Amino acid sequence: MNRLAIPIFAVSFWLFLHLPLTRLSLLPHASTVFSWSADGTAFKNAHLPTVSFAWKEEPGRYSILRVSDKEVGNRVVVPPAGYDAIQKEQNGYVTFPDDLSFVTWFPQLGQSVHFFDVHGAPILSRPESRYLETSPDGRFFLAAAGDHSRMAFTNPDLKELASIEGLIFHQWKFAPQGFPAQAITASLDGQIALFHLDQNRRALLHAPDILKTMELSEEKILLHYRNPKNPQTDLLAVLSPQKAMQGRTFQASVEKGFTLPGSYVFSLPLGLSRHAMLAVVPAGEQGVLLIFQSSKKFRTYPLPQISSYEIESAHSVAFQDYLAVATEKQLLLLGDKGIFWSTPLDSPAISLKYKNGVLFIQTQNSLTGIHIEGAK
Repeated sequence: MNRLAIPIFAVSFWLFLHLPLTRLSLLPHASTVFSWSADGTAFKNAHLPTVSFAWKEEPGRYSILRVSDKEVGNRVVVPPAGYDAIQKEQNGYVTFPDDLSFVTWFPQLGQSVHFFDVHGAPILSRPESRYLETSPDGRFFLAAAGDHSRMAFTNPDLKELASIEGLIFHQWKFAPQGFPAQAITASLDGQIALFHLDQNRRALLHAPDILKTMELSEEKILLHYRNPKNPQTDLLAVLSPQKAMQGRTFQASVEKGFTLPGSYVFSLPLGLSRHAMLAVVPAGEQGVLLIFQSSKKFRTYPLPQISSYEIESAHSVAFQDYLAVATEKQLLLLGDKGIFWSTPLDSPAISLKYKNGVLFIQTQNSLTGIHIEGAK
């Protein structure tokens, strides 16, 4: 035996025992870092990103809450009491950036839009017939025609930067940091447009058939669309948009694909990361979590906790290699080993947001921040 074999083995074994093992195979740890309700706020030394949430207080009036390291529970009411533009029969809606630096309120779609500052004081009003949605950083608006046949992007002064027309745009997103475009739209017939608004660039690509759902990661696009060869089933496909932004058009090529067990008219909870694709789909009376890993192997897990009916109205958000799904009764965190964390909800979920390692679950009665250890 080589005289060095035993010392090398001893040193290697010592290193094996003392070097930290990779966390990639470990489930993340989830813990509540704060909870908010009208009765008070509870903290657990939370380091919170700045995110804002809205509740409808009454027809035409919204209460908006900004969460950050400095405050939780400071509400802004829009429009403020006595504002003469409001009428009781109007419902309207509000849109705002994460930092709540301004609020945009529509008392009635197709007539006018009203702007308020961070304290809820009126800034200006102007005629506007389009539906507006604010980007999380407040730099852009998405302006949609009432029939969703035309999408435009504007600056905060509503000056148009880019636009596109098509057949019923039903998917649109402001892209996460790192994505080669800043915004993306998709129409029912599968026309997908990517926009880089700062650089005045746009590219088009097309899904193979009727597009139903779309999800983004920092690098790629996950599409849920009808199977052109068998309309009784749907397909999932992962596309890379990197080439798309190099030119004006790009024929999409499927990097990874999977046939779903059926065809679904509603949006599925989807998640996409650099390493995994996740989807919750009906399978009989239960949901099934599908995980597509880079090795091109699928794993499936039964989810008896979710009924097929609940999937249709569920809220979802993806983070790292995980997917959060909120139904009317519970919040589930899903990963490559199935469910790794769950909690009951005090009332039906309104929205889910994830930012800087914190998952925010908004229900009709409360707001809770959940820290996902190791997730950023």
